[in-house]
Amino acid sequence: EYSLEIIEINHEGKIGKAFLRIPNHTRSQFPAVMISGGIDVWKSDLEIHSLSENFLKRGMATLLIDIPGTGDAPIAGSLTAHNWYLSALDTLK
Repeated sequence: EYSLEIIEINHEGKIGKAFLRIPNHTRSQFPAVMISGGIDVWKSDLEIHSLSENFLKRGMATLLIDIPGTGDAPIAGSLTAHNWYLSALDTLK
């Protein structure tokens, strides 16, 4: 029902992939929610998409992203891995 676009996130020269889902309306700007799973739930899992659809129904875009060290995240977990999320937010802007 809602579109899904695979976007690339550039994090310090390394490219990772995320899913961007946008609500079905004509506005060009809307709130967005970033959703990531955990070590055992990736952005492609049904639970994440079900959560995403709840936000989409309320007019919010969702960015589905894997945590560092899993899936399509291009970096391992580390003390600075939180910067991966900052790169994702910059891409979303």
